[in-house]
Amino acid sequence: LNDPAKPFEHICFTVPWNMSENPALSINGGYDKKGFPIGVQIIGRRFDDIGVLGMGKAFEGLRGPQKPWPTPPKK
Repeated sequence: LNDPAKPFEHICFTVPWNMSENPALSINGGYDKKGFPIGVQIIGRRFDDIGVLGMGKAFEGLRGPQKPWPTPPKK
């Protein structure tokens, strides 16, 4: 996903919601075995921004504690 030769491959996760005007947010859903965050995308009905924000707040309350941001390994 961070390949400069392919700068637009990541937009497949956001374009459908931008084009349909559905509100969406990304939130940390937990961590993998190495401690890196795993993202969750919450998408709502068109114009239901308040519902999406409420779901995000509820998810944060249930998710558990956050960890410090990991440092990528040096190459």
